Amino acid sequence: MIGEISITPVGSDATSMRGYVDEAVQAIRESGVVFRVTEMGTNVEGSLDDILRAFRAAHDACVSRGAGRILASLRIDDRLDQPERLEPVPVEASAGPWH
Repeated sequence: MIGEISITPVGSDATSMRGYVDEAVQAIRESGVVFRVTEMGTNVEGSLDDILRAFRAAHDACVSRGAGRILASLRIDDRLDQPERLEPVPVEASAGPWH
């Protein structure tokens, strides 16, 4: 099963969301799911429980950082006829501290 997590903290005085993103991604990493950060969100691979746990962890990380409001979405692709996996990202294509 593949999920796409998108969390946008709002209600902060800062224009940069980098700190929130860093903490949310770290929470997803610590949840133990396979993940890939993209420009618009984070793709995760795992069971429904795994994906929901990662989503909750990212949300809680933003709450802990002090977000006044959080806009969050979770999309799930549950293909039942065969297993789904995230495609590997070539090392030269990965960038940033999240890979």
